[in-house]
Amino acid sequence: MTQNQESTLSLEVAVYPVSDAGAFDPLQALAHRRVAAYDGFVMGYALRAIENVALRADVIMWANLSAAKAASAALMKDDDLAAFREALGPIRHFAHYAGAGREGLAAVGRAPVVEIAAYRGRQGGPLDRLQPAVHAALPRVDGVRSSVAGTRADGERGHLDLIGWRDVAAMNAAPPQIVAIDPSVAPFFDAIEETFVFDPFEVLRVGR
Repeated sequence: MTQNQESTLSLEVAVYPVSDAGAFDPLQALAHRRVAAYDGFVMGYALRAIENVALRADVIMWANLSAAKAASAALMKDDDLAAFREALGPIRHFAHYAGAGREGLAAVGRAPVVEIAAYRGRQGGPLDRLQPAVHAALPRVDGVRSSVAGTRADGERGHLDLIGWRDVAAMNAAPPQIVAIDPSVAPFFDAIEETFVFDPFEVLRVGR
């Protein structure tokens, strides 16, 4: 993939509850097999929350934002995915992000635990400056395997962190380590106005 192609990538993140966690695994797997055949699909994975198995996530990288939006429309009309759609509860978070690369996303998906953090910063706040600094510090944090960062691709305020961890304990212990490594990022956490998702997940299926 060329640098120009990387620059147009759109990372779609959907987080939602399901009505029957035990019956949903094959439905989620089917959905990922179907969307992998849609135009513009690059890669993706299906996830299940570790602390609440009825909470699911789909992280899918598309060639560009137009392909991502077209795929979302196609999914809603795909007869083979009717049971998948019917099993969904109210969507907690659905958004498209720019800034993540394919190799980084693949590396995150190989970790035992994947943190999904989606949040909005305060208007005029320092998150645009501090998020890259946080990710620069992460390789020195105990238990980190890989990470990618994103910002909303639709003009809305919003940031995304996908972080691969050794385990949940390492994820929970990370904030003070990050600040100890780089004290300049201390205002990062107070600059968050609203958190949409902050949960550890495990990967169930990886496509491409």
